[in-house]
Amino acid sequence: MIPVLFAVLAVVGVGMLYWMNRRHGSLGGFRDWVKNSAYGEAVEAAFAKEDKELEQLTVPADMPGKDIQALVERLLEVETDRFTTRRLQLLGDRAVPALLAALNDPRFLRDKKTDSWVERLPLEKVLDLLEPFAPPEAVPSLALLMKNKDAKFRKIAALALGNIGSNACIEPVTAALADEDDYVRSYALMGIQRGLKAGHSMPRFLEAIFERIVPLLERSDSSVDGGAPVTLLQIDRAKAIPVLGGDRYFTAENRELHCILKALNEAAISIPVEKLKTVMEALQPKAKDYPFDCSYGEALIALARSGDTSAEKVIRAALQVENERISEDAAKALCLINGIPNPKKFVYGRVQEVGFAGLTQPQQAIYAISILDGEVRNGGFSQYFVNSSGNQASEALRGLELVGAKQTLGIVRQAFQQFGPNGPPRDRQQRARQLAALTKAQDAALDRLNSEYYKSEERLEVKMLLFAIANKDHFRTQPGPQVQP
Repeated sequence: MIPVLFAVLAVVGVGMLYWMNRRHGSLGGFRDWVKNSAYGEAVEAAFAKEDKELEQLTVPADMPGKDIQALVERLLEVETDRFTTRRLQLLGDRAVPALLAALNDPRFLRDKKTDSWVERLPLEKVLDLLEPFAPPEAVPSLALLMKNKDAKFRKIAALALGNIGSNACIEPVTAALADEDDYVRSYALMGIQRGLKAGHSMPRFLEAIFERIVPLLERSDSSVDGGAPVTLLQIDRAKAIPVLGGDRYFTAENRELHCILKALNEAAISIPVEKLKTVMEALQPKAKDYPFDCSYGEALIALARSGDTSAEKVIRAALQVENERISEDAAKALCLINGIPNPKKFVYGRVQEVGFAGLTQPQQAIYAISILDGEVRNGGFSQYFVNSSGNQASEALRGLELVGAKQTLGIVRQAFQQFGPNGPPRDRQQRARQLAALTKAQDAALDRLNSEYYKSEERLEVKMLLFAIANKDHFRTQPGPQVQP
């Protein structure tokens, strides 16, 4: 799914807003943004100015080594300014020797100075800059880090080693994939995927690591969450398919089966219908509970892709079940059968091509509701109204009417009424000023409505997908003229 995080903190970036607070000492947080419209405008203007300066930034072709070293040492600062990072990026491989030297500098092996999740380890900043070059010279230092007692260091070392993907990385990446810490294993998989995408990985490394990843297919923890089957398919699709679909892992008893099914679905790999039906039959008695509901839902999507004549009947029955995850996946499966595999993705693509005004009414409904839902779930109604996504508030309200989301519609209407009988203005600045002027009672009302929205049992996603199916011609290349509720 294309991200719909349009929060104010996403407009400028959470980390950047944090850095601006530290740099200027006069900025605040989200509440300041909402209750002081001038504040938001000032921050956006500051970042726009800085972005322009960054675009125009250059570095001397003959920058001395000592000056490059000085730039690298600025990565030791708690919040490294964007200009330092950009200069090092512009230097390209000329910065690599100084960055490699930092790997053996004890100052770069220290922990963070604060507990802020925004602040990163100095070593992490160095490795981010080295990532495009995947230097094999970094492997000995990174391999040593894999023995560090602190999982934070093992995690970033695993990411870098997986990305480099040289034969010398086999042993330390094997250790990372067997690490006791969930995130170390997860970062190793992410690193391997990055290396594959960038073309860094050597054949012998991939051949050896393939076998080390396979045991993760049944390891039940939050770290791998789909990473193992996806990585296996990326390393060697032909070799991975029989492993993923084999009797050892493709079983209802495997709590990670949903990750395998999802990876196969996303890679458009068909599963033999009889094998699929057998595992669905075994899953059904326990599909009300996680993670078996996820596995059953992904199996419904696989069944839709199979073309089996009984698929639609099974999928429509699943629409009615109590489990929300299964009903949502059933709706996605019906979309596949109706030739509209991802209505939201289709609409997001159309927005890039023709803009919101160029969308048909059904397309506008899906887009506007999706944005509203993403904003409110991420940061509440205040976040939605203060951002530019609130410009389509009236279309979101109309969209909720069209898809028949009566409960959500009632909550959203109450939120809109805090702006008076005409609702929130379409103009963002005017809307932000009104939002800032809301009384404490109105702010409390929005907080209450946020809670009601989060607790709502109305299956908005299902209603949206069924609406898209009813208007499926609008979610193909050539939209049709009719709108069906």
